[in-house]
Amino acid sequence: MNARLAPGAGPAEVDAALLGHGEEHGLGAFLASRGAQSHLVSSRALRESLPADPTGAFTWSAGLAEVPATARTIHVDSADAELALWQEAGARFPGCRVLGLRHHLLPMLSTDRQPLKQVPAGWRADELRRYVIACPARSGSTLLGQLLTQAGLGRPKEHLRNGLAAALRSPGVDRTEAWRQVAWRAQVDGIFGSKLVAEFLLAAAGSGTVGERLAELAPEGVRVVALRRPLLETAVSRFVARGADQWHVRGAMSTAERARFATTHYDFKALHALLARNRAENLALESALARIPPARVFNVDYAELDARPIRTLEAVAAFLGETPELPGIRLDKLPIKISGQVDTHARLAERFLDDLRAHGESLEA
Repeated sequence: MNARLAPGAGPAEVDAALLGHGEEHGLGAFLASRGAQSHLVSSRALRESLPADPTGAFTWSAGLAEVPATARTIHVDSADAELALWQEAGARFPGCRVLGLRHHLLPMLSTDRQPLKQVPAGWRADELRRYVIACPARSGSTLLGQLLTQAGLGRPKEHLRNGLAAALRSPGVDRTEAWRQVAWRAQVDGIFGSKLVAEFLLAAAGSGTVGERLAELAPEGVRVVALRRPLLETAVSRFVARGADQWHVRGAMSTAERARFATTHYDFKALHALLARNRAENLALESALARIPPARVFNVDYAELDARPIRTLEAVAAFLGETPELPGIRLDKLPIKISGQVDTHARLAERFLDDLRAHGESLEA
C-alpha cells in the first residue's frame, strides 16, 4: 500500500454515521473544533463532509507528504487501511501525536471524550473484570445499567452507537484494538461494563454477522447479561418514546411529561414498521447469543427487573462474581417504567393487536 495518500472511503461517499452530524459528541463536530496545530489526512470526500471550520481550524491533506511542519497532532482516516496509515505517520512524524479516526477518536468520543488521555500501548483489556449487557432496544438496559453503576459495578453505557458502529464495520479496522480503547477509557475501578443494543450490533455487523461482532466484543472472559422483553412491548415503547421525543423519566413524572406521552397519536404503518424492525433485531440477537457458551450468559426478564430491581441486581452481581454496594442504591434516581404511569402504551398496543388481526397477521408472523 502507498500510504502517501489516504485510501478508502470512496471518491464521493462518506458513511454519515461515522461523522455524527447533529450529535453533540459527533466526530464531525469534534474535528471542526480542532485548533490550527491539528492536521487531518483523509479522503477529500471526508474532508468536504465535515462542518464548516471555525477561524484557525485544522489543516488538511490527502496524503502524508503534505503534512505541514506546524502540525502537532495528526488525525488519519482510512476505511480499509487506517492502522497502516497510522503506523507510517507515527514513524514519519515522531514528534507529533498521531490518532486514527476509527481506532482512537471514535472510541474516545463514545466514552470519556478526553482527547488528551492516551491509552497505554501495552495495556490489555483482559486485565479488567468485563461484562456486557446484550439486549433489544427498550428492554430495561438503562435501569439495569444504572443499578450496576450505583452498586459500584462499573458504569455500563451504550458505547456502541452510530459512530463506533460505523468504525467497527469498516473493513480495515482492527476491532479488537478499537474495543481495547473503549475498555480502558470506560473502566471504573477495574471493571468494564458496556451495553450492546441489538440495533447497533446489527449496524456494526457490516459484511459479517451479528454473532461475529458479539463474539469479538464479548470474547472469552467476558460475561454476557441478556435482557429480554416481549416484542410487542418493545415496539410500542419505542414508538411512544419516539413520539414524545423522550426516552426516560426519573422520579415522579411531571404534568408536562405525562401530557407529552399521553398525546402520542396512533399510526399503524409506523408501528408495523417498528414491529418488523424489532423482530429482525431480536432474531439477530438471539442467533448471536446462541454462539456464546451458556455458562457465560445470564438471562434477565424485564418484568422481573421492573418488579424486583434489587433482587435482580443481586442475581446479576452473583453471576459476575461481584459484591454490590447496596447502600449506594438510590431508587428515586433510577428511570421509571413509563408505561406504568400513563395508559398510552396499553391503549395503543390493544388497538395495534386488533389491526394486526384485521390484516390477518399475528405477533408470531
